[in-house]
Amino acid sequence: MEKIWSFFVSVPRLVRRTALIGGVFTLALGCTEEANTVMFKKLLSEYEAAMIPLDNKIQLAVFQSYISGTDADFQISASLYNQKAKLLSSKTDFSTLEQIRKSGKVSDELLRRQLEIIYGQYRVMQLDTSLLFQINDVEQHLVRKFSIYRAEMGKAKMTRNQLDSIFRFTNNAKQMEAAWMASKQVGDLVSSDLIDLVKSKNKLAKKLGFKDYFELSLTENGSSKSELERILANMDNETRSTYSELKKGFDQNIAKRFGIPVSKLGIWHYQSLFTQTSLDLLPVQLDSSYTGKNMVSLVADFFKGLDLPVDRIVKSSDFSEKSGKNQFSAVINTDRKGDVRVLENVTSSSASMQQLLSSISQACYYKNIDSTLPYTLRIPAHPSMLNAVGSIFSHFAVDPDWLTEVLGVSPAKGKLITDEAKHKLLEEKVIFARWSLLLYHFEKSLYADPDQDLNKLWWELCHEYLLVNRPDKWNKAYWAAVPQFLFEPCQFYNYILGDIIASHLFEYMNKNLVVFNDKRTFVDNKRIGMFLKTKIFEPGARLSWEEIIQNATGEPINTKYFIKSLKK
Repeated sequence: MEKIWSFFVSVPRLVRRTALIGGVFTLALGCTEEANTVMFKKLLSEYEAAMIPLDNKIQLAVFQSYISGTDADFQISASLYNQKAKLLSSKTDFSTLEQIRKSGKVSDELLRRQLEIIYGQYRVMQLDTSLLFQINDVEQHLVRKFSIYRAEMGKAKMTRNQLDSIFRFTNNAKQMEAAWMASKQVGDLVSSDLIDLVKSKNKLAKKLGFKDYFELSLTENGSSKSELERILANMDNETRSTYSELKKGFDQNIAKRFGIPVSKLGIWHYQSLFTQTSLDLLPVQLDSSYTGKNMVSLVADFFKGLDLPVDRIVKSSDFSEKSGKNQFSAVINTDRKGDVRVLENVTSSSASMQQLLSSISQACYYKNIDSTLPYTLRIPAHPSMLNAVGSIFSHFAVDPDWLTEVLGVSPAKGKLITDEAKHKLLEEKVIFARWSLLLYHFEKSLYADPDQDLNKLWWELCHEYLLVNRPDKWNKAYWAAVPQFLFEPCQFYNYILGDIIASHLFEYMNKNLVVFNDKRTFVDNKRIGMFLKTKIFEPGARLSWEEIIQNATGEPINTKYFIKSLKK
C-alpha cells in the first residue's frame, strides 16, 4: 500500500539543501531555459540521493508493522515519516522550486512532469512541522489500533475472515446481528481520534488556501470537482431505479434465508450484499472447488501464462493469518525497482480468490513500470488506474475459461457457475456504485463539518443510497468502522473512476485481444499480458492517466462502457 496520494507519502519529495543552493535558485525567474534545466537536474539529483533510501526504509517498515502489529514497529514507521516531513519543510527550497515552476523554462517533458509532481507534493509541507508530526502520529496510532483489532463476539475474539464467513453462510438471524454488531465495535474506539484527525487535516488545508482537506485531496490528485460531481450525478441517475428494483429481490431472498418477514429485516441482514463481493452470493459449490488447492500457486500460474511472472512478488509477500497482522489487503512497493510485496489473509474461498487476483495484479502493475523512468515517475499515473487493474483481474475469477483451465472446474459446472456469476456481477456493479456514492458524500460532508451529528448523517445517507433503515440502537459511530476513511482518506472516488476505466479497458480487450490462437480465452493469453504491460503498466507517470487510456484504446475515457455494463 504505497501511500502515494496522502500527506505522509512514500513518493520522493524535495529535500533540504544548503542555503547557498537555495540562494542560487532564487535567480530562476531571470535565468535561461538551459540554466533552469541545469538547476532542476541538480535539485533532482540531490533529492533522489536523500529520498530514495528513506522511502525504501519507510516502505519496509510499513510492511513489517502491518505483519507484526507491535507498537515498536509502528513507532519506527512514525519516526521515519517524521524524518521525511522534516526534510520537506524547508521554505527556502520550496521557494526555489516555486520560482523554477513559475518561470516556465523547463521544457523537457519528463523533467516538467517530475517538477509538477514534486511541487504538488512538496507544497503541503510548507507549514508548522509540529502540526505535520501531530497528524502523522495520530494516523499511525489509529492505523495500528485498526490493524490489530479483533472483534469480540461473546467471549470469542473474531478475525475479519471469521466474521465474513458468518455473513456469507449463517441462516441464524441472531448470529448475523451479533456478528454485524461485533464488526462495528471498532468504530466507537476510533471515532473520536478520527474526528480530531479530520480537524487537524482541515487546519492544514486551510493554511494552504483550501476550504478543507477533501478539496485539497481532489486538487492534489488532479481531479476536477465539477467533472467528478457530474460523473457521480450521472451514476446516481443510472443506478437509482435499477438498485431499487434489485433491492426488492434482495429483500425477498434475504427474508427467505433467515425465515423472517421483510418488515423485520435489519441492516445486518444485508451485510453479505455490502461486502462488495459478488461471489459471496454464489452457490457454496464454488468455494468447495478451492478445497485443498494452493490459492497463491493458482494465481501465480495464471499470471505466468499471461507472460507476467510474479514469482518474486509471491516469494517476498505474506499471505497467512497471524495474530496482530493487519486484516486488510495491502500492496507495498518498497523500492520502485521490482520489490513489491502483498499482504493478504488468504482462505480457501471464492471471495478470497477475487481479492488475491486484485492484489497480485496491482503488485504486477508496480513491478512492470518502466525501470528506466526517473524515480519520481515510477508510480501509476493515478490511483484510479491501480484500482482499475484490480477490478479487471478480480472479475477473471468468474470467467468460464479461468474456472475450467485454472481452477479445474468441469466445463459444465463452469458454465453453470458463470451464467449465475454474470448476473451477480451486474448486481455487484450496481451495489458498489450505490455504496461508493454513500461513502463519497459522507466523507465530503465529514470534512466540510466534522462537528455535525455524524451518526445521524450516516444513517440518512444509508437510506438515501442503499434504501436501508437505521437500527433501534443507531446512535453509535458505525461509520468509523469503514476502513477506507483511515487507510485511504478522501480517495474512495478513485474506486468509482477505477470501475469506469476498467469497463473501458475490458471492452477494448474483449473486442481486440480475447481471441488468441483461434480460441476465446483470458488464460495463457500473452496478447492480454503484452497489452497491459506495454500500454498500461510501463508508462508509469510519464503520461497522464487520460493519455494512457487514449493511447491504449484509441479513444478518450468516457462512462458509456460502464453504463453499458450496468444494463447487460
